[in-house]
Amino acid sequence: MARLLTPEQAAEFTGLALDTLAQWRSQRKGPPYIKLGRAVRYRADDLEKYFAAHTIVPLTDEMLSGRLAVHETKESGGGKTRAARRAGACPEAEQGRIV
Repeated sequence: MARLLTPEQAAEFTGLALDTLAQWRSQRKGPPYIKLGRAVRYRADDLEKYFAAHTIVPLTDEMLSGRLAVHETKESGGGKTRAARRAGACPEAEQGRIV
């Protein structure tokens, strides 16, 4: 059986505030949890999988050197957005039709 953690243990395990985990539960976001009556438990494996799935890998210099085209689009909703597309892979982005 998987190791079950209390919310306090999960907060220590993840480095998140206990209140953050509580808010995420009430908003139905964040890592999966188990509810047994009033008791809340987290599987350590679920916490590891959740954070692995939310890991951001920085782009390398090779990825940025000419292989990606950055395109600024029209202003919409009060702010500009930027879409990165592989050069030539998305003609709509090159022609400014993607917002």
